[in-house]
Order: sequence, then structure tokens, then C-alpha cells
Amino acid sequence: MPKIVHFKSQKDNVLDFLDEIKKEVEENNITNILIACKVDDPEDYKKYSILTGYAGLDMGGKQELLSHIQLDIIKDMINRNYLT
Repeated sequence: MPKIVHFKSQKDNVLDFLDEIKKEVEENNITNILIACKVDDPEDYKKYSILTGYAGLDMGGKQELLSHIQLDIIKDMINRNYLT
């Protein structure tokens, strides 16, 4: 079973996060990625509000990574609501 390692940016700035991810990709031979982004532009919300993308993944690979993200969120909810 794969081990889930939560990667949290040291800063809550999206561009800093992307720089940190790029470094992780280079150092750890990461070959695929799944990303979802919320666009906070109320003037252009009708055009799009959520962007999704991926590289190096087929449908099954996207589902696998999605399930790991969901498990990470559930773990945070349990820790915050029941273990603190």
C-alpha cells in the first residue's frame, strides 16, 4: 500500500507552492501530477471558476491520485474533530 506524504507549502502563496512542487518533482523523479485550482475572479466567474489538469496520467491514474487526496482530507477532518 502506498504511503501518503502530505506536502504543505511553507507559505500560502500559490506561486511559492508551485516553485516548491517543481523542486520536489526534480529531486524525487515524480512522473505524474493532478491539479485543481479555484479562480477567484468575480468579474470573470462565468467563464470558469475551477481549473483541473494532469500530466502523465490516464483515467485510472487520475482516480487513484484523487482517492489519495480525499484520504488526506478525511485524515485532517478526523484529526481536527476527534483527536484534538
